[in-house]
Amino acid sequence: MNNAYLIVQKENTIKKLPLENVIFEIYRRPDHPSLEIPDYIIGSIGPEPSSPMLRYALHNPFNDSVKILDVVFEVPGLRVLKLQAPIIPPQGEANLTIITENTTRMGRLYIIRPMIIYKAGSLRYSMPAGAFYYATVPDEKELSSILARGEG
Repeated sequence: MNNAYLIVQKENTIKKLPLENVIFEIYRRPDHPSLEIPDYIIGSIGPEPSSPMLRYALHNPFNDSVKILDVVFEVPGLRVLKLQAPIIPPQGEANLTIITENTTRMGRLYIIRPMIIYKAGSLRYSMPAGAFYYATVPDEKELSSILARGEG
């Protein structure tokens, strides 16, 4: 979806803020067992744009060890810099940390839903992780300036 925007309303003033491009991916529920994500960091908010760090707790329901092979997502301006992904023992748990890096100018809002690619035994699987939200909150002066300009 191109040219998406967020509407901010304060009293009778409405401002449309551009979100640039929004990509939707539809996943089918797998017909095989998959890793479980009992907990994860859903998002963070900051006063300055920065590269987000994502963290997921993973539970291995397999009777084999699981190795995380890769994590992929399509977010313009961000890429995976480093994965901290230990091998998960059978029926065990471990944390997956995804450290990202800015490749262009920083955005003010990210919604990231990574695809985790992993190997259990000799079989390769993939699954979507939970969505992570990062927002840069404008300070009061910037927000007042945006709203003062009226509907865009």
